[in-house]
Amino acid sequence: MVGDDSKFSQRFSVYRNNVYHSLTVALSDAYPAVKRLVGDDFFFAMARVYLDGGGFPVHAPLHDFGKGFPEFIADFAPAEKSLPWLGDVGRIERAWLQAYHGADAESDVMNLEALSSGDAERISGLRLVFHPSLCIERLSWGVFEVWEAQGGEGVAGMKVETQENFIVAVRGMDGNVRVGPFGGNIFDFFERLHDGKSVMAAARDVDVSVVGEVLGGLVRLGAVIGVKE
Repeated sequence: MVGDDSKFSQRFSVYRNNVYHSLTVALSDAYPAVKRLVGDDFFFAMARVYLDGGGFPVHAPLHDFGKGFPEFIADFAPAEKSLPWLGDVGRIERAWLQAYHGADAESDVMNLEALSSGDAERISGLRLVFHPSLCIERLSWGVFEVWEAQGGEGVAGMKVETQENFIVAVRGMDGNVRVGPFGGNIFDFFERLHDGKSVMAAARDVDVSVVGEVLGGLVRLGAVIGVKE
């Protein structure tokens, strides 16, 4: 630019406001339940603080934009005061989005016959093959039902309590993302399975009834697409 910069300032202000607005809309699309829970005005103000604090995207594709927003929400004083569990709702939404954009499964690994055989000895030696779109988020609050309600009617009557748990999000073969909650006391078991340990090695300190419940839940979600013997 040549000459007096002041004549350009208004034009740049318009452009700057458009950028902020577009990114705020992108955040609201990624975190719809959070937005409904706090309302448009609060969400837009919170998003502006997030952007001003370094939340601008660093890559051209926007599917990674807002990755740190749940952590920001958890530390955002106005939200923490009234809805201390709001960041965990954001974490579930983030996991959903990551699963939605995750990689496809290879059709040749989809074999669950051994897992459904009913042969306990055989099942104990199996290693699970997980869908590549699978995402895991550890939570400190029992917010799954709040997220499931998407911030709609009925949320006001829900009692949210401190609760160590985790959720698994995965995109099924039909293209739909499924999210399931699990108790925090079995996270180590799940993590060992996810790291490639056999069912027996992963379940060294877990009750047998819990093992069946977890395996069944993972299969129903579509998180497990095959096994290795």
